[in-house]
Amino acid sequence: LQYDSDRLPLDSATLADKLATEYSVMLAPGAAFGYESCLRMGIGQDPDVFRNGLDAASQCFTALRQ
Repeated sequence: LQYDSDRLPLDSATLADKLATEYSVMLAPGAAFGYESCLRMGIGQDPDVFRNGLDAASQCFTALRQ
């Protein structure tokens, strides 16, 4: 998942930590894989849990853009 670092001015580790602590969403920082401004997600979860996680991540991204 690549994000626009101009609109969300956080490095991937900080953003992943914010998602985990404030939104209970676990995404790996892209910097750990050599891709800053990216987050890595696993898709092997129950579809409802996955959908809820995407919704929560979207709420985080919306809040950060404002």
